[in-house]
Amino acid sequence: MIQNGCYRLEQIYSRKRLAFGTITLPSLPEDYLLLLIADWSELARQFLQQLDRELTRHSPKSRGHYVGVTEIQPERMEKSGIPCPHLHFIYPAHAGDWNWWITADRMRQIWHSILSARLAQWVPADQLPEINCRAACNCQRLKKSAAKEMGKYLSKGSCIKKIKDSGYIDFLPSAWWHCGRILATAIKKHIIPCPIDLLLAIRQGIDLVGRGLCEYLYPVERDGHIFGWSGKLSDLGNKFFRNSS
Repeated sequence: MIQNGCYRLEQIYSRKRLAFGTITLPSLPEDYLLLLIADWSELARQFLQQLDRELTRHSPKSRGHYVGVTEIQPERMEKSGIPCPHLHFIYPAHAGDWNWWITADRMRQIWHSILSARLAQWVPADQLPEINCRAACNCQRLKKSAAKEMGKYLSKGSCIKKIKDSGYIDFLPSAWWHCGRILATAIKKHIIPCPIDLLLAIRQGIDLVGRGLCEYLYPVERDGHIFGWSGKLSDLGNKFFRNSS
């Protein structure tokens, strides 16, 4: 879904109009961090929903056009032992004139508001910590293929075993990826069953990239186990496997 969403976004807007954003949790005492980590998927959903609403005000046709992937920050976990997640997301940023519809400062305001409101549900007003989102939100123009940029985060799973061993397994996100509803609906309309010959070729370890049938193809792994494959058929591969099914 994520890579297909990226391809679709590039088709609609071109890479020049897309931006790559990241939000994470600011530095806070451990108790407050764990409260937010436990509710990460909902916090990410609220942020993307608010982002989408503001983008829609500038460009109604951009409604529901975004994708996002959650990743555990390995370096931060190495230092603190706490599995802090962050969200990478791709969205249409401007009309082609580099006059950004939403600035990084506005995103920080949105994120600060969401985090503050969530902590206020659990913590008395006189005990609320100071939340500094200056370094917790970043956005920049998309420099590489959106699909490849997001695909590498989907394939990461090196922290999962460490999280299990650390006792924080219950804090893992309930959702690892997000896709705007309108974009997801458009993608689902184009989903077709994978040709049997393609599945057999992957299972037999045939070099589909070397033979010019795929532009790229790699396994999606978690805890050392392959649970899927991600790739893109070349024009030759598209014709070959569709005709063989």
